[in-house]
Amino acid sequence: MENRSIIKLYLLGPITNSTDYAEKFKEAEYHLEAAGYVVVNPVEIEMEDYFALRPGQRIGETHQLRADLHEMLVCDGIAMMPITVPSSGCARELNLAFDLEIPVRTVDAWIEHVEVIAREGR
Repeated sequence: MENRSIIKLYLLGPITNSTDYAEKFKEAEYHLEAAGYVVVNPVEIEMEDYFALRPGQRIGETHQLRADLHEMLVCDGIAMMPITVPSSGCARELNLAFDLEIPVRTVDAWIEHVEVIAREGR
């Protein structure tokens, strides 16, 4: 992962039980992109792009999680936001990331990681 110049990160944080999630995700995405990362923001993932829905068919959190996981699995790492409310989606994503040995760091730790590499001239 570290030998590539561009790292793609999946942004992980609570959505369902959070009232201001969109702003928090957008702010984290902005800071990670400013540090040079490509960011997959699950708030912007349209589940309709992943599922053929019949007219009037209802889709729920499970469908959204499946679409999110599809995107997460092609990322180089997970950028974790503070988990301030219970989130079964975050728990599932984290468990899968750990099981598959996808690197997980906080948003701030990924940004610091880039700064350390820049200081060391790598």
